[in-house]
Amino acid sequence: MCWVNLCSTRYRLRASASVLLSDWEEDPGLRPNSLQPVLHALIAGDAPLVKRALALADRLISTYFEGFDDADLTAPAALSNIAGLSIAAHLAGKNQSALWKRIAAAPVPRDATMRALQVVIARLAQPYAPPAEAPRAKKHFIRSQSDWLWRLGHSPVPQIFDLSASPDHSLWPYDLSSFVLPLGYERHRQLQAEGHKVSLMDLLQRGAHPERHPHVLYERSHPRPPTVSRPDPKDPSTWFGFDAVEADGKGLRAYHYLGFGFQAPLLFREGLDAFGFLGQLDDDWQLVHEALSAEAWRDIDQRREAGCTHVIVYDANEATVPKKDLARAADHFGLKLEAVDLTEV
Repeated sequence: MCWVNLCSTRYRLRASASVLLSDWEEDPGLRPNSLQPVLHALIAGDAPLVKRALALADRLISTYFEGFDDADLTAPAALSNIAGLSIAAHLAGKNQSALWKRIAAAPVPRDATMRALQVVIARLAQPYAPPAEAPRAKKHFIRSQSDWLWRLGHSPVPQIFDLSASPDHSLWPYDLSSFVLPLGYERHRQLQAEGHKVSLMDLLQRGAHPERHPHVLYERSHPRPPTVSRPDPKDPSTWFGFDAVEADGKGLRAYHYLGFGFQAPLLFREGLDAFGFLGQLDDDWQLVHEALSAEAWRDIDQRREAGCTHVIVYDANEATVPKKDLARAADHFGLKLEAVDLTEV
């Protein structure tokens, strides 16, 4: 799953949501990117931001979109915003079933991405029913827009929700972000039908399988420098830091997410060291220390004594991690190392 992607970008979305919501509150109105401040705030998860975002979504839906003609509801500029905003308004306590039924019955969009989004909304307009035949998940992340459209029609909801919730991917601004809240709400309905007490906000924090990461202690709090750069001990902006740290029994698991831009084998051999981001972990722990309360840091510091597994997360479409190189790096740095594709975290 792509949970680590959310952990890696949430600090940035939080800052964006704060600025955008203030902008909308000063100058309310309909804009091409009306979904953005709401989606960013809900992923950030901070209660004050969420409250403001739900109020904005409710206002935009009731003031503007509910008055659209049916033929206009599925225009790309409208539907890409309406779909997510209606989910947020639904969370705010305003039932959106009637609007979803109108979208389902509206003219089919010419835009392939919006056609797929209309299909998702049409499912939400009906009582939840499990698929007659459970689709099989496809390995690895999407490679292109056409791959994304294929997954939307052939992959299970948990997987396509996780794929959509990837803010640092090149397809995020339109193809992925439009689907996050609709697919998240569909996954929420699925889990409810299976007897799980999980909220949509839980999914936006921890992905389609929140039970896999119940004790996250830290998420990235600063921009990540390029993986191939070398950290300067005197310059914290060059320190790589961790994308997430979670409890693992009495110890820890610390995640190093390479991002979609890392497109090379991760080698550790004579003359080649792609593991330089592991070279100054004390500085990385200092960033964690500075981001947390004294009590939270004491918990992490005690757990470090019990042991920490360092998990390198990469996109298997673009990068490889040879086992021998991983073993040599682990021996060199004196660490317990794992490497996993980002869809398997």
